[in-house]
Amino acid sequence: MIDVTALVREWICCSNDLWSRWFASAGRGASEFPGIEMALLNAMVLERGGLSSKGLSAENFFESMRAIYPVSIDEKTRQLCVVQRSGNVFCRPHSMSVQAGARFHVKSIDTMGTMENGRPYVEIEFGDGYILESPDSVEFAIELG
Repeated sequence: MIDVTALVREWICCSNDLWSRWFASAGRGASEFPGIEMALLNAMVLERGGLSSKGLSAENFFESMRAIYPVSIDEKTRQLCVVQRSGNVFCRPHSMSVQAGARFHVKSIDTMGTMENGRPYVEIEFGDGYILESPDSVEFAIELG
C-alpha cells in the first residue's frame, strides 16, 4: 500500500477551487472541466507520487485506489447510492458502522461536488452501491498488485 492521502487531498482542493472560480459559471464548464481535472490528477498525484512509473494513469487510477477509515465510526448516517437500471442515481440515508483501518475501494472522487452542493466527495463502494464520504474523513492509498 502506498499512502497518497496528502497528494489526493491537495488535488481535490486545487480542482475544487479551479472548478468554482473558472468553470462552475461557464456555459460549457461541466463538459470542459473533466479534462482539466484529469490533467491535474496526473500532475499532482501520479507524477509527484511516482505512480506513473508504476503503471498508473488517470484512466486506471481508481482501480487501485482505496479509502481507509483512520478511526471507527459507530452508527453514522451516510448517503447510500445505487445506479438504477435506467441509469439514474438513487441515494438514501443509510446508517453504518466501520472499524478503524477498514479499507474500501474508491469508485471515484467528485472534486466539483455535484451531488453535495459544491463540496467534494468520495464515492466509496459499499455493499451493492456506494456511499458519499467527505475526503477529510478517510485516508487514501494505492494498492498495487
